[in-house]
Amino acid sequence: TITPADVAAAEAAAAVAAEAAAAAAAAGGKAGKKGKAKQAAAQAAKQLKQQQAAAASAAAAAAGSEGGAVLWARHVSGEGALVKKWRLILRNMPFQASEAEVRKLLAPSGVFVWQVQLPTRADGRSTGFAFASFLSHHEAGRALAAANGQLLRKRPVAVDWALGKGQYQQL
Repeated sequence: TITPADVAAAEAAAAVAAEAAAAAAAAGGKAGKKGKAKQAAAQAAKQLKQQQAAAASAAAAAAGSEGGAVLWARHVSGEGALVKKWRLILRNMPFQASEAEVRKLLAPSGVFVWQVQLPTRADGRSTGFAFASFLSHHEAGRALAAANGQLLRKRPVAVDWALGKGQYQQL
């Protein structure tokens, strides 16, 4: 297992490598060997990045093995970056509907709902509609087919693709 001492050692090694890279760049510049200095600096920077990555993974492993919390982050790219594009609007919603109820309404489709928004007026009252965002067109389409016309608190919910304000006004 990786201990906090191992993480500290990796961080110290990264600091030493950074200092060595700076010294090599300074020495190379004085000697007039700019090409070799750039190569040395690039190599030192590459080693530094590798050591930082190793230190980060060691810290995460140490936190996980010692019962600490592991921070989970997701770099959103690809279709996940387009959640605004794959949105549905749910209309004729009960004014008392909650986010949990909307998620439950969409659950039979078997897809992951990225985000649910229940807009409110300035005075805090519900507007009677909701938006649901999905990771892909396919998932949003499955949710639309499964939820359209379903009852929520005895009201049939109308589900459709959410359009931008400009697109909607052109219709």
